[in-house]
Amino acid sequence: MTNVYVRQKPLLENDKKIVSVISDKQLNIEKNYITYDGQQKKKFLKYNFDGIFNSSSSNDYIFDKIIKNNLNDDFTCFMYGQTGSGKTYTVLGTIGNEGLFIKIGNHLISSHECLFLSAYQIYNEELKDLLNSNKTIKMYETDNKNFEIPELTYKKITNINELETTLKDIKKFRTDGINNINFNSSRSHAVLMFTIKINKKILCIRIIDLAGNERSKNSKILNFESRQENKYINSSLFALKECIRSIDSKNKHIPFRRSKLTSVLRNCFTKNHNSIMIATICSNLNNYSDIVNTLTYASKVNNFKPIPKEEIFIPSNKYPKLPSIQKKKKEKISYKKENFIISDEEVRIESVYSSESEQSAFKINNMTPILLEYKNFIKAKIKNYKSINKNIDLYLENYPSKSSSKYLSEINKDSLTSIDQTLQELRIMERIKRRSLFN
Repeated sequence: MTNVYVRQKPLLENDKKIVSVISDKQLNIEKNYITYDGQQKKKFLKYNFDGIFNSSSSNDYIFDKIIKNNLNDDFTCFMYGQTGSGKTYTVLGTIGNEGLFIKIGNHLISSHECLFLSAYQIYNEELKDLLNSNKTIKMYETDNKNFEIPELTYKKITNINELETTLKDIKKFRTDGINNINFNSSRSHAVLMFTIKINKKILCIRIIDLAGNERSKNSKILNFESRQENKYINSSLFALKECIRSIDSKNKHIPFRRSKLTSVLRNCFTKNHNSIMIATICSNLNNYSDIVNTLTYASKVNNFKPIPKEEIFIPSNKYPKLPSIQKKKKEKISYKKENFIISDEEVRIESVYSSESEQSAFKINNMTPILLEYKNFIKAKIKNYKSINKNIDLYLENYPSKSSSKYLSEINKDSLTSIDQTLQELRIMERIKRRSLFN
């Protein structure tokens, strides 16, 4: 199950505070609005979580309060929030102020003899090994619907000095960028993983630093590379939100395989895995919409019921199979896929198509932001149609005549036809995307 906590970033001297901590589990967001008769009023949005850390809470306090007692089993801690809200500071810390990564590592070193560390980043939907000079590595699917990364480097850690040296290497290869909000904005999702052995059982403890959602109005996009980074970050975070929505709505299909990020985070939302989400926020007025966005999705994670691992349905062929898995697959006469029986001939065709699917995964992933832009385009068309329709009504009220009525009705009809055509194109694009993902 996933517990959700919120951490506030300290305000600057001239910042106007709009977030108030009511208790250790509740906070309010202040919103000013003007009524229809011109009166200025306030309203408060209330949010409840498993815990709230105010701006004075230290990394030491957070570690002792919510992390330390979870390190005896498989565990994931991931940061979620807008850019510049303190996610990387919470994970990696600064000089003289250790982050959760060092604190977790130090605790594990003192209590376990055999400790291994691995680290990779998801950059532009590619996995990069941070302990092997940012080498591109692949994620593979196993028969039990888990994901493995066979090429990932595992480094044995025996003391705190080795851990700190390794952290410097991680920071060296982690991809950063510059924007208007943050001088060192993370341009990738970083996954830091400790592997330990307890009583013949291998445990994995992961700390995940998600890149922040950067809107075009807030980001200083300088070149094509920056735009590409921004597109992949937003696309993967959108996929995460879609998974959260699906679980919250109790949908049968959870689209965990829509991105590398959601594939990595899949186990965080199952009953048999302990995980913590720390939602970081900047509590000033300028960040109102980002605060509401972050807390809304954090609330959904906090409220939904975890799903049993065996109930997760994942369509095949987005990721390549391990060689041994491919061999077993060819030996099967038939198998079930979501209520449909697929024949041996279809299995053969699908195995041929899997390589094509891997090559086209890049194009498929790019369709999500395109669909979003198209939906916004449709909204603008509908808004324009409503405006035209309103003007037609006003004109007919003042200048009623059969000829003008007929002419304006034709304009109205053309607008509706244009919108219908656009909606039809959108439906076709969505069907193509779904077919590409499920085939």
